[in-house]
Amino acid sequence: MRGDPGRELPLARVIGGGVLLLVLGVLVLQFVGRVVGDDLESWEVKAPLAGAEQRAGTAVVKVRGVERQRVRIEVDGAPFFSGLLRAGESQETPPAHEISVELPDLTRSVVIYNGARVEPLGKLTAGRRLVFIDDGS
Repeated sequence: MRGDPGRELPLARVIGGGVLLLVLGVLVLQFVGRVVGDDLESWEVKAPLAGAEQRAGTAVVKVRGVERQRVRIEVDGAPFFSGLLRAGESQETPPAHEISVELPDLTRSVVIYNGARVEPLGKLTAGRRLVFIDDGS
């Protein structure tokens, strides 16, 4: 029978429950994506100059551990350091044209570029790939 209030109430509950489950599912997927996902942001510090390959690079990066974490450093495209950096330990690169540093959590390390501490913007606990390019100055 059409318009029977007894039949409309369970149908409304089923539809409402389905919408609620859908919204909860989306929220859970977003949370898991942020916690587990590979959340590396690229941040380029300096722009390269034309002809930079003709002279020796002058960019130097020092990464000092505040807490233990995995760090990966590349110098001019070649691996320089990949492993655990413990609190108090540091890695300093030789002068180069391009240096990239991958850190899962910026609060656990201090990054120094040519003697000045780097203060990245945004969520510091998000993983980052910092790229430093010699600007020739």
